[in-house]
Amino acid sequence: MTLDDRQWYVRWFLWSLGIYDAFRDRDTASWIKHTNLCFFLRVTLVYAPLILTLHVILYGLLIAVFTVLPMTLFGGSAYSLTAGGIVGVVLFIWGIKAAGNRVNEWQYQRRLRRWRAEREKAEAHVPTAPTFFEILGEWFAAQKQKVCPSIMIERHEQEVRS
Repeated sequence: MTLDDRQWYVRWFLWSLGIYDAFRDRDTASWIKHTNLCFFLRVTLVYAPLILTLHVILYGLLIAVFTVLPMTLFGGSAYSLTAGGIVGVVLFIWGIKAAGNRVNEWQYQRRLRRWRAEREKAEAHVPTAPTFFEILGEWFAAQKQKVCPSIMIERHEQEVRS
């Protein structure tokens, strides 16, 4: 089975694979061209949601430690003034960076529209990729036969930002 890297589930797999590799402290390539269907679905449907849930719990606890603990130790007014000052400075710096990024994004979108128009003229027809539910159906059939078929991920040109 060949999957197109422009499909949302393949992009989710590649992104999830990066999370999986970072969680396991492995230095593998973030791009896999050939894998099997079982690993594809395991990373997509089990590992990534589990790791994301653990991160949400961890960051929630950290936020609680940095907000509730100082408030109980130093009082609400001192904490509010200090936190408000820090938030104000961070928002000011973030606003300046966001304005610069907005200008860069506007210029990038202009070039991207031009490039896509040229590419659409060159590409006449692109074959359709299987849907995610079709992939799940093939996985169920493979599990019944006690096999795990190989899948290939077809790589396309990456859009280059200049």
